[in-house]
Amino acid sequence: MIRSVFVLLLSLLLACGDDDAPAESPATEAPPPESEAPTAEAETPTEPEAPEDLGDPVDLLTAAPTAVAVSSAYHDRDTQVPRLFDGDMETAWNSRSDDLVGAWIEVRLPAEARVSGIALTSGFTKPGGDTDLFTGNQRVKKVRILRNGEEVAVHDLDVDSRELQPLAVEGDGGIWRIEIAEVLQGTKENWKEICVSELMVMGHLEGAEPDTRFPRFAVGALPAEPPAVNREEVLGQLRLKTHQMVTAWLKHEDDMLLLEEGQPEGWDEFDLEEFRSSRRHALQRVVDLSDPIVPEADRVRRQLYLSPDGSWDAFAPDFEPVAVAMAALMEWADRDEDRCRWAKAHAQIRLERVEAMLSATSAQDSDFESENLDAIVTITEHTQGFSADSRTVTTRLLRMPEAPVASFVASDWSAMREQLALAQRTCGWE
Repeated sequence: MIRSVFVLLLSLLLACGDDDAPAESPATEAPPPESEAPTAEAETPTEPEAPEDLGDPVDLLTAAPTAVAVSSAYHDRDTQVPRLFDGDMETAWNSRSDDLVGAWIEVRLPAEARVSGIALTSGFTKPGGDTDLFTGNQRVKKVRILRNGEEVAVHDLDVDSRELQPLAVEGDGGIWRIEIAEVLQGTKENWKEICVSELMVMGHLEGAEPDTRFPRFAVGALPAEPPAVNREEVLGQLRLKTHQMVTAWLKHEDDMLLLEEGQPEGWDEFDLEEFRSSRRHALQRVVDLSDPIVPEADRVRRQLYLSPDGSWDAFAPDFEPVAVAMAALMEWADRDEDRCRWAKAHAQIRLERVEAMLSATSAQDSDFESENLDAIVTITEHTQGFSADSRTVTTRLLRMPEAPVASFVASDWSAMREQLALAQRTCGWE
């Protein structure tokens, strides 16, 4: 993930004179006697107020609730848009063909935000294939920056640089637009799309935390603000939707564990695409359930639009933001029945992970299996019985050691135990 921080220095302009100063008194007019001279209390000069120290700026696109729109997208694919802020210099937003000069990117920021700079790349920075994607594509040579329809600045970009280029602008939140004012034709004359690999909007906003948010986005116009949450409606559907989300996720986990050792034998590209589709479906379920109720949903939205390689190590981290978002949602609901339901589901997901990884390792390493056979059998039995009698299995699992069998399952085991303890408290099992 690219993390670039820049600070624009502020200059204070001080008045140096006054053209309306009174003329000197005529020489013929004598000053009043000292006894008659007016008296005045001496004024203590006041120090000018120091500018507020706001700290280092952050990328508001990943630290604040924002929205992004582009004038067009290649083949009208809205999934082009998040490539602007996915932190990956090897992806890029591509406009529709022939949408060149006049193409634009818009960002909606909270009104209370303060922008201290913008940074973007001049093109598609990824080298690749027989034709370098940077030199082959159109490159941005000049941009015009507007805030709420008023021009703020015009900047030239270095078309030979693949780096993020800082552009000096300042202003409050609102709707900021970056318009393409001039381009450089690439070496491929039939490539007629604007390409930008990364965009950052640097600034300050109270409470903004880096890498916690992910913009809503659209093509053609900024997406509408999310509607107000109807709490009673959400609570009325929470049990069913949580069940649907957990069912989808458990199916996804089963498929994902097949990838622990790479692409399963017999899987072709169609199977891999089916898996990716299942992953998107499972993540979308979580987003639909938690957004816009809790800001943690943005972390799941970010995972939804990442495209990791097909391996266990790449996909396993998906669950961490899911768990955070679901926990935040249950705290928002503030009902023990919901906390109980999610704690049991979360524990089951972790338990099934542990059992599957141990089984896979046992199948490949007979020494590991023989040394840990009793523990593996016990965990397998508990996994199979958890759905039918989660209360009893929870008690038995919590009596087991904190780090059984192997270090590579320690993290999931520890998280499972935390959720089981939470289930005991919220399900009335204590």
